[in-house]
Amino acid sequence: MSADPASVNTAAFAFVQELARELNRGDLNLPSFPDSVVRIRKALDDPNCSPDKLARIATADQVLAGRLLKMANSALLQRGGGAVSELRTAIFKLGFAMVRNAAISVAMQQMFQTKDLGGLAPKIRELWEESTKVAAVCYVIAKSLTRHNPDEAFLAGMLHNVGKVYIYTRAKTIAEIAKDPQLLSHVQDAWHGPIGKSIIELWGFSPAQAAAAEGYRDFSRVVDGGVADLTDIVQVARIIAGHHPDDPLDFLTIKACTRLKLTAENAAPIFKQASAEVQALAETLRGA
Repeated sequence: MSADPASVNTAAFAFVQELARELNRGDLNLPSFPDSVVRIRKALDDPNCSPDKLARIATADQVLAGRLLKMANSALLQRGGGAVSELRTAIFKLGFAMVRNAAISVAMQQMFQTKDLGGLAPKIRELWEESTKVAAVCYVIAKSLTRHNPDEAFLAGMLHNVGKVYIYTRAKTIAEIAKDPQLLSHVQDAWHGPIGKSIIELWGFSPAQAAAAEGYRDFSRVVDGGVADLTDIVQVARIIAGHHPDDPLDFLTIKACTRLKLTAENAAPIFKQASAEVQALAETLRGA
């Protein structure tokens, strides 16, 4: 038995109004970062931070420690030498920025796997898998085509779906919306950008990270100086992440590709070289 359309529209309007009020007040109901993640971020704010100190913090969190070791041994992040089995060495190889990203990935995964999501759980798991793959592609694009720090591009990819997750976790309490995929998709499309931007700002990440979460769907955006930014990287990474090798490269005409200098000549080799690395890192981030 379907819900009355009038009640659905009323519920949707009330939901959007509440999202707008929360956004305007800066009063988003955000999940807390795990203690180990908070401690890692505080430690990295100290200019005298050392790999030993980070290793001591990470050792107290088995999930984080395991993630750091897996990332240090992933195909994409191998930075010389053989396999790593000791935490301090993993931190030294990854570098502090990627240690931060590993900690954030653990926190994000916990958010994407929030309990009691009912019928929305598969969709949120899908968003997490998409985010991990986009993060890996962002890393490859930044490393191959730009002067942007690949670690920062990686973080932008990992964070870009956070507004969608917030909307899904809030919508689970409103049956009329949670059970109407088309309506929920409409609300998500309209609001995930500004909500994602606000969340990333409240978490203390850079304006460029926040802008990428808000603007990656704007294909007509103009960038001062014409130099590719993090938003361009995320935008193109999302396309590549869903691109099949046999599909035409008809997306190369978008402005972001032009700014990244991604062409038919250099796209195929980049895709081929990155494919195995992206898959390896995405599986690492998903805890596989």
